[in-house]
Amino acid sequence: MAQQTCKCGAVYEVTYHHTPIPDTDYEDCSHCGERLASWRNETTWPEYKLVKTPDE
Repeated sequence: MAQQTCKCGAVYEVTYHHTPIPDTDYEDCSHCGERLASWRNETTWPEYKLVKTPDE
């Protein structure tokens, strides 16, 4: 499992999923709205779980 920090300081755990069917989507920071990632027709895509906000 990886971690990613948004520009605002929010920290996310990142889990990558592998599927046989391509997926197109995006993920934005739930704290500030900044785009964390986007993918198009990918069979591997990330899932973000907020673990720490900049206020903590």
